[in-house]
Amino acid sequence: MPAFDPLAEAEGVAVEWKPFLLMPLLVEQGLENGPFLPFPNKLAYMWRISSAALLNTAFRIGGRRSTRLTRS
Repeated sequence: MPAFDPLAEAEGVAVEWKPFLLMPLLVEQGLENGPFLPFPNKLAYMWRISSAALLNTAFRIGGRRSTRLTRS
């Protein structure tokens, strides 16, 4: 359950989740190969935080303190 579902429920607002294809939107923006390949720094960062999340290890953000990603 997304974090805002309890808030919506408390306010009496119905939220209907609908899947959609992301790739047509990316192609429309000129990112035919996805959002990371045209930007090597962004790609490296994405792999770093994805690996940290999968391995449940800490990583550094711009030389600042370590951050641990957790799954809820």
